[in-house]
Amino acid sequence: MVDSDWSEVDFYGDLQVHPDAPDDAIAEAFRRLYRAQAESRTPDEAVFKRLNRAHQVLRSHRQEYDAFRAGLGTVQVSGNRFGDVNGTNEPRTDQPAELGCAAGAVGDG
Repeated sequence: MVDSDWSEVDFYGDLQVHPDAPDDAIAEAFRRLYRAQAESRTPDEAVFKRLNRAHQVLRSHRQEYDAFRAGLGTVQVSGNRFGDVNGTNEPRTDQPAELGCAAGAVGDG
């Protein structure tokens, strides 16, 4: 679920947390900032939207977002060897034969 806006925003910065912050610290930062905005004399709808978006992504897609920020694009979170990021649903060919890879088997010849 990599969105095009991920390259334009810093969700950790929006929530004022370090990228290594634990999930509960991120949730607390979201609540604190949201509450402060709600209690403001002039609440800004754009700020609410930005806080909600940052919290949603870091709560539900944090691993993908971190990989995207690291320049890796999307990551395979299912843990199996199918469903490559290219969507071919073919076995990965970068694994050794012992792991059941169809191509590059050790001892072929």
